[in-house]
Amino acid sequence: RARVLLIDDEPVLLRGLKRSLSEHDVTTATSVNQGMQLYSDHEFDIVFCDLMMPELNGLEFYTRLTALGPDHAERLVLMTGGVFADRLGCSLADIPSPCILKPFKNGEVERLISLALERGR
Repeated sequence: RARVLLIDDEPVLLRGLKRSLSEHDVTTATSVNQGMQLYSDHEFDIVFCDLMMPELNGLEFYTRLTALGPDHAERLVLMTGGVFADRLGCSLADIPSPCILKPFKNGEVERLISLALERGR
């Protein structure tokens, strides 16, 4: 069982993704600040964070994880519904974290969780 943190400002997406990952220990957050607090209080194998959210975005979450150390940033997967990098002021190619598109392809999230568990061994 993986310890998974999901961060997204869309509660419907969080509920659906959590339900589909029922074989794992899944925690959800609806903001970067809430996600950072949960990350500080618990240990997670992998974190899925939406790229575009109203207050702080996924890149800011990535920056905060990077400040904790490279092993923390390696746990991050960014999610997007089709964001344009110029709106973020950077290139996603400059961020080493994988970025997956919503809606997710079958098995894509589980594959990333499996890779995170292998990396953690």
